[in-house]
Amino acid sequence: MFDSPAVEALRTVRGPPEPGSAPHLAAEVRCPGRRLKHPLTLLLRTAGTLGLAIGAPLLLLLLLETGAWLFGVEPLAGRANREARHQLRSCRWDPGMIERCSKPRLAEQTRGRSSVFVLGGSSVYGHPGGEPRNIPHYLRSVLLRERPGEFEVRSLAYPCKDSIFLRGCAGRLLEIFPDFLVIYSGHNDFSGHRVRYPRLSIWIARYGWPLVKLEEWLGRFRFWTLFARSEDEPLLPRFDSGISPEKSAAANQVILEHYTENLTAIIERASERGTQIVLVTVVSNLHEYPNPREQWGLMLLAHAKAETPGPWLRHYAEGIRSYRAGRFEDSLRAFEMARDADPRSRAPGLLNARIRELAQAHDHVHLVDFEPQLSRMSLEAGIGCNHFGTAEYCDGVHINPRTSRLIGKAVAERVLELSPASAPARAGSAGE
Repeated sequence: MFDSPAVEALRTVRGPPEPGSAPHLAAEVRCPGRRLKHPLTLLLRTAGTLGLAIGAPLLLLLLLETGAWLFGVEPLAGRANREARHQLRSCRWDPGMIERCSKPRLAEQTRGRSSVFVLGGSSVYGHPGGEPRNIPHYLRSVLLRERPGEFEVRSLAYPCKDSIFLRGCAGRLLEIFPDFLVIYSGHNDFSGHRVRYPRLSIWIARYGWPLVKLEEWLGRFRFWTLFARSEDEPLLPRFDSGISPEKSAAANQVILEHYTENLTAIIERASERGTQIVLVTVVSNLHEYPNPREQWGLMLLAHAKAETPGPWLRHYAEGIRSYRAGRFEDSLRAFEMARDADPRSRAPGLLNARIRELAQAHDHVHLVDFEPQLSRMSLEAGIGCNHFGTAEYCDGVHINPRTSRLIGKAVAERVLELSPASAPARAGSAGE
């Protein structure tokens, strides 16, 4: 469409139309691409888009929740197994626990003495329920008897904690230049991450705490029950690890490298701070886990009835027969092979081999190799509930006061060897 000659002449005389004038608006109509949107229009469109983006999912969730209610579906929150699962996750993964390794409080407690901090999980913390006769207790007792007033022993062990917590806690501890870090740890790494996808489990343990809290919140709604996995599953498998031997072996390697990475980070940082590290090989119930001696006959019967017994049952039955025949060394090896075939809540033997390698590779890392010591001591008696149980419990990994005393004494002897008699606390230590 063209303007008439009169309009063209008028535009030549008057110049371009003023913004907002009728000719200007007419030009905008003719050229919509040049039109400026009104701010109120932009605001309304943005609000509508956000409302649709938020409202549509909420409406869908409301429909799902209503449908679940009509079909009688109940929320998962409040179910006993569900609550136990959340407590276990919080115990393992809650990052807030690292705050207990804070610098000011610990520096004041160790002022003027050689500081010895003990790190680990529930075996160091004391089981069951914070048993006071634990490794730090016996370590403190020996040091106090041999060198009164020279050492301050503090426990920073907590139930369920693995090497991720150890790395974070040690990182804070090393800011106050401790003299010794004693580490007894490893079972929780393997029991916590020996699953089909161990790398995913490790990632969640490191970074996924907000996702865990989100999943806990979603458990309050009925519709989530339709998508969540069955809560009737046990927290820990009763008879096997739940994955094939091949996948279990692959998972063990992933977990071992993860453990090594965390321990190496602690060791390197300790070297910069002049801190001595004492690594203790871990021990586990071999003879009476998961079956006490009273059930050995049933295990032999199960082995005899099985057409193709699995590796665990085959080695476990061989261990029982060798023990009853008085072939104690053969029995010990068979029980160790049964543990490695299906560790359940225990760390496999390859963990202690890696701990020994770490100790040999660094001058400031020292080894208390307690595993062979316990094997020699209990070759005939067996390594069972006599070391991993009391009248209250018997399980695969939690040492009792008797075993805690043995480990505490062995660690104390090593600390005393590394500490010259009557040596003052070094400059820059926790007392500074």
